Amino acid sequence: GTVANLYENKGLDVLISAMNALSHSLKTGGYDIPVRAFIIGDGKLESSLHREIETLDLRNVVYLTGTIKDAWKYLHAFDVFVLPSHKEGFPFALLEAMAAKLPVIATRVGAIPEIITHQKDGLLIDVGDVAALSNEISECSSVVSPLLDFPNAEANCLRTSLVGVTVNLIIFVVILNTS
Repeated sequence: GTVANLYENKGLDVLISAMNALSHSLKTGGYDIPVRAFIIGDGKLESSLHREIETLDLRNVVYLTGTIKDAWKYLHAFDVFVLPSHKEGFPFALLEAMAAKLPVIATRVGAIPEIITHQKDGLLIDVGDVAALSNEISECSSVVSPLLDFPNAEANCLRTSLVGVTVNLIIFVVILNTS
């Protein structure tokens, strides 16, 4: 799942497409595995994202929850945190997910590559890469991964460290204060 404003730069269309690909791949492979993505947040794309979910028949796969107060409290319900942004600054939702020790999949934009070292603190994918996102979600999912027997899932899908988050946040605050 993710926590994001429903704006174009957040790449939520990519997440929906990846969930569509993953859901169809599982059905085609004969697996009846209930994969779900929860998108917490609101914004101007809410109605178009709802239409996309309806058009792709993903009503039981992708859920737009709207704004939830203290959304960080619900991060522990996710198997993986996804931030598929097309454009990003310094995403605090990403830090919250890392602090919750969730596996993180994010795009190589903005400050994200400064926060996440690929295959150390999380997984980085290229912007708009639906196939890579779908694959990484399936490897990181506690429901999907064991059934599909991904040999490197444990090594590739890392639980992030609160220490890393703290160091990155301290560096960010120091930069802000000295600018």
